[in-house]
Amino acid sequence: MNWIRQELLQVAVKWGEGISRTGEPYGWLIDCREFLLQKDYLARVCEELGPRLKEWGVDSLAGYTLAAHPLALGLSFWAARQGWQLDVNLIRREPKSDGLQRQIEGPPLRPGQRVALVDDLINSGSTQMSAVRIVRQAGGVVAGVAVLLDYERAGSQWLRSQAIPVERLLTLSELGIQRPRHCQALQPNWCVPALNLGQYSAPKSSAEIAGDRLYLGSDQGFVLCLDRAGEEIWRFWVRDRQRGVHSTPQLSEDRLYFGAYDGYFYCLQASTGQLIWEVQLGQWIGATCLLDGERLYVGVEYGEMGGCLMALDRLSGRRLWEAPAGHYVHSRACRVGDLVCFGANDGLVRALRPESGELVWKFQTLGPIKSDLSGNSQVLLVASGDGILYCLEGQSGRLLWQRRLGRQLYCRPLISGSRVLAGGDGTCLVALDLEDGRVCWAAPLGASIIGGACLGPDNQFWCAAVDGTIARFDQQGLPTGYLDTGHTIRNRVAGDGEQVLVASMNGPLYAFCKESQSQRS
Repeated sequence: MNWIRQELLQVAVKWGEGISRTGEPYGWLIDCREFLLQKDYLARVCEELGPRLKEWGVDSLAGYTLAAHPLALGLSFWAARQGWQLDVNLIRREPKSDGLQRQIEGPPLRPGQRVALVDDLINSGSTQMSAVRIVRQAGGVVAGVAVLLDYERAGSQWLRSQAIPVERLLTLSELGIQRPRHCQALQPNWCVPALNLGQYSAPKSSAEIAGDRLYLGSDQGFVLCLDRAGEEIWRFWVRDRQRGVHSTPQLSEDRLYFGAYDGYFYCLQASTGQLIWEVQLGQWIGATCLLDGERLYVGVEYGEMGGCLMALDRLSGRRLWEAPAGHYVHSRACRVGDLVCFGANDGLVRALRPESGELVWKFQTLGPIKSDLSGNSQVLLVASGDGILYCLEGQSGRLLWQRRLGRQLYCRPLISGSRVLAGGDGTCLVALDLEDGRVCWAAPLGASIIGGACLGPDNQFWCAAVDGTIARFDQQGLPTGYLDTGHTIRNRVAGDGEQVLVASMNGPLYAFCKESQSQRS
């Protein structure tokens, strides 16, 4: 059954595509027609589903409307190869207006004839209700319903109420699209209340975890240093407290670096919180800086003039060079091999020589790049506002693969071994093969993902959704815990082997520890 799950995720699940009957965009939809009508998928599905129908003692198969017809015909051919002769009926939504004016095509149903209804999926049940009614009106008996996918919603509930058995190959939760009904409730070990007040809709600071210290910014205009138990060690207030700190502090040796929305870039002594130097670079700084040896790179915003990536001397804050962009720079730059790459709201990724800022290559996406770039020595991963995750060759900018994960992405891709994890408004965290972009698994959150995932204690993945859901998944994407906080979360989840930290937009900082500790709030 695992192959069906894998191929459905690869072919049939469409994140960020499709429109509902009311005109609202879907976060995801599943197109089983595209799946069943290519390669040998139909034959393989019939081999899985066919043996389950024998115990019903059916005389015929019936498929209602277009999606069910390939499955009905495929199952009849499978049955014939087993020496089991079954009639097939194809049911129209309405009787044909001319010719024989039939609604049920194929051999006429005999009174009492046992019919197996087949379909690609069960959702609301409207399709199955209509099919059952039509078969019964023709004198047939519905012996059961066989489907590829059961959403476990009103449709399967209605069939159970009618004492009609259901055979399904997968449920929506088994596919990894829908949150399971029963899962462990996560419990934070401690919280820091009122960290953020919810000013501005952009993601806020995530935590920087370094040894026994935790550092993060607040939209109330300060950077906070905590110990692992959540006790405050120091806090530093920026010049303009109203604008706040949206970037994530970065640590090098005993120096802490961050930009604030007052346009200043700050360097503090990490152990004490004392200011070492500060420099005004632009109107706003929302991007997290990249530390790279004796240089650091920070995205700067200039108001109507757009933005740039600026290189500074790490020790003194002296400006070394700046590379202009056609719009604001919100995302953190990324070192790939011997190049520094950054994205901007003009949709362009630019690769520069780190010593001079000279442009080496650029790549155009079709949406603003607001999320941090990720990469290794060979490839660069870019999540764009066009809903596509791009994998580029680091030295040339050549496109290696791309995968749509929503209508828009604002999520920092996480590289974990041979996989990359990302998500968007498709409401799922999706694991892709880093080499070719094939889907490995999907894990449900239920709302848009902004910020990104992390690897936490016990080698499990953590992620958060905009609606306040915090979720934990194992290496196969199976949910191992959820917490519904009720607070908006747009920040990237931060973690290491001992602890996971989740900063909400309009509420507390939540901490989850490997070892059980007394809860404090």
